[in-house]
Amino acid sequence: MASNAFSHDKSITIHSKIAEQVDLYVEGWEMQNGEMFARPFSKNSVFINIFSTRFDGKEAIAERHQQIFDTFLNGTLFKVINLDIKRIDKNTAIAYVNWELQNLNCVEGRPCPRNGIFTHIFKRNKKGKWRIISTQNTYKSQ
Repeated sequence: MASNAFSHDKSITIHSKIAEQVDLYVEGWEMQNGEMFARPFSKNSVFINIFSTRFDGKEAIAERHQQIFDTFLNGTLFKVINLDIKRIDKNTAIAYVNWELQNLNCVEGRPCPRNGIFTHIFKRNKKGKWRIISTQNTYKSQ
């Protein structure tokens, strides 16, 4: 019984550590700051956006997000609707982040706000920090 409780406690800890990383990019979005948005990503991470464009590396992720914060996503709010984490092994987890984008100016008659799902692969680095190594962003049609 004790080992099950220990395992459960570890899962709670992993969930909270990964949730902290998600909070970092949400905070970066709130600040409309690409570098802050990219904080939880590893140096060599991959980010595939809702248009299937691939960005390689933390620096490219930061640059692209600064571009969108400065243009069509300026003033938007990013809200996490749900966070579901599946642990793969002691150093790897998948996080599914259901999100909603608020304060978006609607174009082409599409409804606002927009919704989607981030699928993140998290890896714990040698220092014990959880970092996003890969992300797929999927737009959820209304």
